[in-house]
Amino acid sequence: MAKKVNEVEIKQQIIQDIQRVNNNYLKDFPDGNIITRDFYRSHGKFKEKEIIKLFGSFSNIINEVFGKQEIDIISMKKKLHVVEEQNRNLLKENSELIKNSVLDESFLDLYKQSLAKNLDSKLNNKEIIVKDDKNRIALLQLSDWHIGEEVIPEAVNGVNAYNEEICIRRLDTVFNVFLAYCRKFSITKCHILVNGDMISGEIHTELIRNNWMNVTDQVFFTQKYLIKKLEYISEFFSRIDVDIIVGNHSRIMTNGKPYFKEAVSMNWEYVMGKNIQAYFELLTEKKLNNKIFVDVPESPFKIVNLNGTKILQTHGNILTGAGGGGFAGIPFYSICQSASKLYGVLHQIDIDSNTKFDLLICGHLHTSCSIPLFNGGTAFFGGCGIGTNEFSIHKMKSVAMKNQIMLILDKEGRIELKKDITFD
Repeated sequence: MAKKVNEVEIKQQIIQDIQRVNNNYLKDFPDGNIITRDFYRSHGKFKEKEIIKLFGSFSNIINEVFGKQEIDIISMKKKLHVVEEQNRNLLKENSELIKNSVLDESFLDLYKQSLAKNLDSKLNNKEIIVKDDKNRIALLQLSDWHIGEEVIPEAVNGVNAYNEEICIRRLDTVFNVFLAYCRKFSITKCHILVNGDMISGEIHTELIRNNWMNVTDQVFFTQKYLIKKLEYISEFFSRIDVDIIVGNHSRIMTNGKPYFKEAVSMNWEYVMGKNIQAYFELLTEKKLNNKIFVDVPESPFKIVNLNGTKILQTHGNILTGAGGGGFAGIPFYSICQSASKLYGVLHQIDIDSNTKFDLLICGHLHTSCSIPLFNGGTAFFGGCGIGTNEFSIHKMKSVAMKNQIMLILDKEGRIELKKDITFD
């Protein structure tokens, strides 16, 4: 009797365990109906042989616990269809992955083969150290300072002011920045281009009325400043070459109109340049100067050779105006056309390498910019020292750019640095 009681208890325990495992089964498979034998084998407490001993088969206990199960053929077919569709998608995805993997591996193999063929020499990843170029040369252009002219802030909507004190402060800034860059690049030789309109002159009646000093004082003031500044910066250089080219504002007036014969010699900046030249030549004769060499061309332009690069220097007025593409060379490309004509004329007159130039540098436009030349070179335009005045706003409707241009050329004459030195 005790044995029968024990079997009843065990059967009850198996039934409870079947119900527990079935609840877990439905949590994992909410679309399922009744626990499967395989699921119970993995999750149940009782071994299958104990179940068969007491119930005859796993199906019997399922029927006893949940009632006789009828197979829903339609539902099973739907489930089977879904499983088969998922299986097809997985097979397709697996095939694509294998295909791509093969392509990737083939591509990598081809790439490795290509590297092996084309890179016969070892790569050199050493840091490149730029050696000091002892033959670098720096060029500084000074132009369009209009020394002597006063700009009243109220007359230009407060965008600028200009007088003797401001002029000196701006000039000092230009030279200080120029020196800083020259020392940074270890430059021992420089070229100073004094490129016209350094003085205001008296070519307009309003200038005669409004200049802070007359034209004679403008000449003495400017040459005194340049002499002192050149003597100062000579401490930092082994040689300084200075070219002084005349502008249009400094022409000596006769009947109020520009003229062409003696256009250079009849110019206050020509007189100023000759004074500066005579001063340093006298020092050279007395063996007090062996660094500063001044040239005052008899022409409104000069071609200078800096480390093999030939630069045409001119104030800029000969490239604009009548026959040069309109006032101020608008558009700028008309200046290039004028430069091309000048190049052609020089070439025809004297077919010589000395008449060819690679670059062009000038002022006159009071605007800093660079434009391509016909010969593949570049035309560099520097700004001005005076800044915006009444003529800029009232007549030209433009704000003049307060800056000056400097270039650094390496030993091959290539431009390493082009900088617009700005100031307030």
